[in-house]
Amino acid sequence: MVEPTRRAAPLAVFRPAKPPAPSQLGAGSVLALASGHVAGDLRSLGVDARRRVALYELRIANETATPLISFAYPLGPTQPGGTVSWSTVRVPPGTSVAIPVEIPISRRRPLERVVVELHGEGVHLTLDADPPKRSNAPLRAAGLAAAALLLGGLCSGAYALERPQVTALAAPERAQTGQAFQVAYAIGPAADRAGYSVATADGRVVAQGTLKPQGSAFAVTLPASRRTTGYDVRVTAANRFGQDLRLTHILAVAPEPAHVDVKHAKRSAAFALEAETVEGGQPIVVHYPPAVGTGTLKLLDQDGTERASALLGKRGSSIVVAPNVEFAQDFRLVMDVPHGATVAESALPVRIVPAAPHQAPPKSPKTKAAANAPGGSPIALGSAKLRSGQAIVVTIRRYAPNLEIALMDDKGEELRKVAVRPEDKQLNIEAPSVIDDARFLIVATFNRGAGQESVIQSILVRPR
Repeated sequence: MVEPTRRAAPLAVFRPAKPPAPSQLGAGSVLALASGHVAGDLRSLGVDARRRVALYELRIANETATPLISFAYPLGPTQPGGTVSWSTVRVPPGTSVAIPVEIPISRRRPLERVVVELHGEGVHLTLDADPPKRSNAPLRAAGLAAAALLLGGLCSGAYALERPQVTALAAPERAQTGQAFQVAYAIGPAADRAGYSVATADGRVVAQGTLKPQGSAFAVTLPASRRTTGYDVRVTAANRFGQDLRLTHILAVAPEPAHVDVKHAKRSAAFALEAETVEGGQPIVVHYPPAVGTGTLKLLDQDGTERASALLGKRGSSIVVAPNVEFAQDFRLVMDVPHGATVAESALPVRIVPAAPHQAPPKSPKTKAAANAPGGSPIALGSAKLRSGQAIVVTIRRYAPNLEIALMDDKGEELRKVAVRPEDKQLNIEAPSVIDDARFLIVATFNRGAGQESVIQSILVRPR
């Protein structure tokens, strides 16, 4: 072994003065470091006269936590302006390799020796070997076969260390739709990014996201549905060497719907609809016990997609706007009320039909249009068509106990609310600013006897 003491660059070739022959030194060299040992050995296998190459076997053991880079090149008679060709090998951390090295030979420029340099973090080790003395065909064939096997093993081992892997994936076999559950996973150390997706049997993705390779679990909520179906949960891990995928199948079970007697819902103050069939674009009025507490109300289509939502109110009624449809469709109104760590869920069916052109919306027993029922409505609107920023004039025809006027958007979200005083005769509410024609609702709520009543009127706001 020859160890240069001065270097100009990592690939510079140095010719030490009168170096001792490698045959006079021990086989191989070992460098002891605080992070582990680095060992190397270079030995001749023979000469392939037909291809004019000398064959060597390079063996390297890297016990450190960082990779090594090796450069193998020949030394011959010095010629001005000459070039040097070298072979490069990367040795991963904690890996031992044995690979063949081919060095071109020429009759005009005989080899003096072959040098191998090992470079790494805090590592610089130089090995060398004498030129081959003779050609041995059987040895050459055996060396080539051994080198091919070693090279194949090296490639397989290096790829196994560097390729990404999803080492574990666990999820429940059955899960209830609409409720979150945990999926556990484990990613191999070589992966630098990971992700997940939840898809139906026909490939439609219903949820997806990124994962931390160092993480252990993530939450999934399957879409609400009235039928039992299956989903595939896929977890992927990737890096520059490729991608690994592992999946598991989950059976989604629909929860038992809450059975509500709609005919007696008004009398028993249960969760009920004012109308079971509503035209698209019209409000869906829902009543429930005022003491039900906080919660949410969601309108779900046949695929379990949320189309509208509203919060539960203290007065025992909420409003969501029916979406426009081209043909009659069945939807579900789902009321979720949290109770500690559990959630109580109730559901009611509602049918939404296409809106009839130039036809007033059907009126429910409790909901009256102010313009068509002057005797029963406490309010009246000056105009149902306005511009952005224009005042919505609400005339108080008569005072009712706890009368409140609210402006809501087409999703049932409350934008403004005004409490009416007994002396108020007229209210002005500024119309929202819009960039396209938009529908809004003016909702008046007031007490009547032991119950509560609502009057809803639709307005159209156009851009200024």
